[in-house]
Amino acid sequence: MRKIIAKAIYAISFLYGVAIFIIGFMAYFMRTFDPVNHLWYDGLGRLMLPTPMIARFIFSEDSEWAGWGWFAVDVVAFWSSVAILVGLITLAGKIAKSK
Repeated sequence: MRKIIAKAIYAISFLYGVAIFIIGFMAYFMRTFDPVNHLWYDGLGRLMLPTPMIARFIFSEDSEWAGWGWFAVDVVAFWSSVAILVGLITLAGKIAKSK
């Protein structure tokens, strides 16, 4: 029974990791353009703004981004998700090895 629970947690961890990858890809690599208003949006529907001078060294000069607030939310969400994944995988390992 414990091995089945451990395998279920591994499967949930895998699906969660795939979801994190897809959301990150949509946020940073997908762009849509609204021709009526001449505005750019990222894959999550957030309005894109011109990149400030300090961020141009990282993202390039012609890039746009969602802003400092969304950048902070993205960083916290990503690293929190990594911590959750590590916790789930560690928990599954402990459950599988326990008697």
